[in-house]
Amino acid sequence: ERSPPSTRWEDMRCSRGIIVAVPLVTALVILSVITFILSTGDCPEGNFTCKGSKTCILQRSFCDGQKDCPQGEDEDLMYCYDFYGSFWPMVDTIEGVQISNETCELDLVPEVCQCTGFVVVCANSSLSQVPSPIPPNAKGITLDYNRISSLEDGIFDGYSLYLLHLAFNELTDIPDGIFERQTNLRKLYLAHNKLTSLPTSLLTLPNIEWLFADKNNLTHLSLEMWDLPSLMWLVLSENALTLTNESFPVLPSLEMMYLDSNAITRIEATTFSNLNMLHDLSIARNEIYYINEVAFRNLTKLKDLNLKYNSLFTLGDRLFVNQVYLEKLSIGGNSELQLSRSFFKSVSNLKSLDLEAMEIPNINQGLFGDLQDLDVIYFKRFKYCMSVPRVPKCSPSSDGTSTSEDLLGNGLLRTTLWLVSCFTVFTNGMVVWRRLSSSSNSLSPLNIIITNLACADLLMGVYLMSLGAEDLATRGVFRQEATEWRSSVFCTVLGVIAMVSSEVSVLILLLISAERFMLISAPLSGFQSLKPKAALMTSATVWVFSIIIAVLPVVEWRHSMRFYGTNSFCFPLHIDEPYLVGWQYSAIVFIGINSISLIGITLLYIGVFISILKTRNATTLNVNDSEFAMRFFFIVLTNACCWVPIVFLKILALLDFSISKDVYGWLGVFVLPVNSAVNPILYTFTTPRYRNNNHTTSRSQSHPDGLPNHDAVKPSIWFRALGMIQLRPSPRPIPTPRTTEEQI
Repeated sequence: ERSPPSTRWEDMRCSRGIIVAVPLVTALVILSVITFILSTGDCPEGNFTCKGSKTCILQRSFCDGQKDCPQGEDEDLMYCYDFYGSFWPMVDTIEGVQISNETCELDLVPEVCQCTGFVVVCANSSLSQVPSPIPPNAKGITLDYNRISSLEDGIFDGYSLYLLHLAFNELTDIPDGIFERQTNLRKLYLAHNKLTSLPTSLLTLPNIEWLFADKNNLTHLSLEMWDLPSLMWLVLSENALTLTNESFPVLPSLEMMYLDSNAITRIEATTFSNLNMLHDLSIARNEIYYINEVAFRNLTKLKDLNLKYNSLFTLGDRLFVNQVYLEKLSIGGNSELQLSRSFFKSVSNLKSLDLEAMEIPNINQGLFGDLQDLDVIYFKRFKYCMSVPRVPKCSPSSDGTSTSEDLLGNGLLRTTLWLVSCFTVFTNGMVVWRRLSSSSNSLSPLNIIITNLACADLLMGVYLMSLGAEDLATRGVFRQEATEWRSSVFCTVLGVIAMVSSEVSVLILLLISAERFMLISAPLSGFQSLKPKAALMTSATVWVFSIIIAVLPVVEWRHSMRFYGTNSFCFPLHIDEPYLVGWQYSAIVFIGINSISLIGITLLYIGVFISILKTRNATTLNVNDSEFAMRFFFIVLTNACCWVPIVFLKILALLDFSISKDVYGWLGVFVLPVNSAVNPILYTFTTPRYRNNNHTTSRSQSHPDGLPNHDAVKPSIWFRALGMIQLRPSPRPIPTPRTTEEQI
């Protein structure tokens, strides 16, 4: 037995509602998952784009020893290694246990030890003292990774050693005369102990070449006693040295010296003046705030100088006037250091420059104009790379959105941008065309408001398409064009368009919500529906207000255009760099105006929904109520999915929380345009009035009794999914004061 017609129509309407709901829910769930995953910071250093295939891999996979790109370009030696500078990365390897495969040349070796050549290896054996017997003809002893806390005076007197390895023990003191007879000792490792001073017999060894005493508790070096004519490599990092009132003596063979992570505050004129053979000097991670202008004057052979992570405010323009061989300079991490072009003139031969962890507000191409031979440069932010377009290797290689080659470095991001922009332009363009071409109700208040909403959302699609066009125009050469792009009038205009679009959209949604709330929830207050003139005036006010909001920062920062040019998207969310120019203004707009509007829209719709429930019979919701409830849910949800992530992430950024650089691109391409893309569906295509209007055009094919002709009316799946065709007029709802379902 066939079901009654009314039941069939209700079932079909429910099916249509489900068809509309499923893709929307799916899209919003995907949006939430993407936002959550990206905000957790899985890729804290952005992305790296494989040059051969444009495949995007995690930045942490770049130069990690494993080939992740199809052609292995992420492990290209020429891109992964900075060939300039010191051997500092080798220190940890050298300090480890080195066991070769040489045949043992010794007759008797302690049971806990091994032998290779003339070297006795007693590493990692839980020893608390030097084992015995060790053959007298042994040339080397390694005692790494044990628990030796003290050494007996004279314990090495019977040997002529060239290698002694005592690293990774618990030594607190070494007898002063223990090395007096070790005149042939060349390599001594005392790292990772608890020494507070070096034995005096060590300070006069004639043939010592390598001395590693890092990661101890040294506070004083007694430099006036040093006489080490053969010393080539000195490592004293991670101690408690201050070098106050101390100067290194003449060390004619010293080429590499590392004093990182100590307590040095000043470098005086004489501190290093006697080290004229020094090639590599590292005094990073100290507390240095002052360097005498002639401190490095005699270091004429210096090739690598590391001053990173100190407290430097300024560096004299003539500090490196004699460093004609200087190839690598590392000064990153000095957050207060001011750079000038005159400073770089004296180091024009640099091949590698490290400016990591430094803000450079005055950066421009002219700042590095004298560094014509620069091959590698390190910055805190990817955008700084745009100021050195001639430098082959610049790090970081991406900001999560752009790369050195492309404005949109992520292939998925590029595809998403075009899909979202085309969908937004098509749907909103169709709404504008339909409403402007409809002569019957073109001046109705609701039509005026919805048309303005669609125009605003259409601008967002234009903004996204313009970004896509710029990406196409600069594909492969974006780094050379980036500075000009971000400072261009076109970038500023696009930023203004995007700002106007987002503000007009959210304010008109607030206006619609308030108007419906007053009509439905306060029917006895005397509030009348907006008249056409009032709707026009209100819409015009919203546009003027939004344009003022968007243009005001252009006027305020007109000399730099940096408010909209702080990133390649030309949109001032200020999430990747929360305290750039105009950050207060950005916070007021996105955290203040937009979050208040979102809360207002949510509360007003809740009020509307509660009011309708109160006026209905105390029975199960009919089909019309179910459709309204579903539309109400999506109206609030899409607004929340657009602005809640933006407001939340902006607050986190202002609180200095680390946010993945991937997030910014997806916010601009996917999250921000959510409202613009979905509004036509929620406010036009699925409304009863729109469906009834479409149904009216098909009534000529209906039966005389008014029921639809099933053979004649065959809407496409697309129109069914959007709810654009209603096969039968909605049953007349139970009247409520001043409301019909069309008003919702």
